[in-house]
Order: sequence, then C-alpha cells, then structure tokens
Amino acid sequence: MSLLAVSGCASRQILPPFETQPRTADVATPDPRQRIGVCYSALSSTPQQVLALARESCPVDQPPQLVAQDLWLTCPLLTPIRATFACADDAP
Repeated sequence: MSLLAVSGCASRQILPPFETQPRTADVATPDPRQRIGVCYSALSSTPQQVLALARESCPVDQPPQLVAQDLWLTCPLLTPIRATFACADDAP
C-alpha cells in the first residue's frame, strides 16, 4: 500500500502540466482573444496547477477562461488531456 502512495507522489513530480498548441477558434464564430493550450494528466495534475500555467501565459489584466478540453491525441500519452484557455478582458 505504501508503495502505491510513493509512486503516486513521484508521478506528480514527473508529469507536470505544460504549455502546448491551443485548439483554434471555430471558423463560424471567430474569437480574437489570445489562446493558451495546456497538456496535462488528471492523475498527476490538479486543476489549480493547470490554471496557474494558463494564468502565467495570459496578460495580467486578462485572466484565462477555459473554452475547451479534449482528448484527441493532441498531447502525449502520459499527459493526454489538452485544456484550451482564452485570455479574457477583465473589463465588463
């Protein structure tokens, strides 16, 4: 049992989320906002880690908003999920 706990901790350090190509905006509804893609594994990354990485890439006054998540071979096998964020204008 303790071996599983240790391997779980090790996987969190080995497979951190990383920035990648984002999903492009739909042609029918163009979106001029900057997009950020993040590959991650739900087993080794927390939502906070994924959001923090997107936040680092967006301008300070434009917080990231999740616009899509997909699992279509766009990321490596061990980090199979791609989250796409759009940097949103903070003004109302």
